[in-house]
Amino acid sequence: MSAGAERMFWGGVILLVGFGLLTLLAVYWAMPQPHRAHAAPPTDQDGYSYICYCWRDPVRVTFGAAEPERKPRRPTKADRPPHRPRE
Repeated sequence: MSAGAERMFWGGVILLVGFGLLTLLAVYWAMPQPHRAHAAPPTDQDGYSYICYCWRDPVRVTFGAAEPERKPRRPTKADRPPHRPRE
């Protein structure tokens, strides 16, 4: 092999190895991460909270207990329609 052909061979090997490493890095970057995994939150537990990483800033979501039923309140003056004078 001449010196020029040998240099081209090693240059090709270096380029192929670099491209292979770049490909492995891209595959690793595209793999799902634990904080980005899609799992449905357990909505049946009252008071359970979790952090959603689906946005740029993490969002905390809390499932609260259902509001207790209240007695109906008595109507007040504010509930009545405004008085219109007779014409």
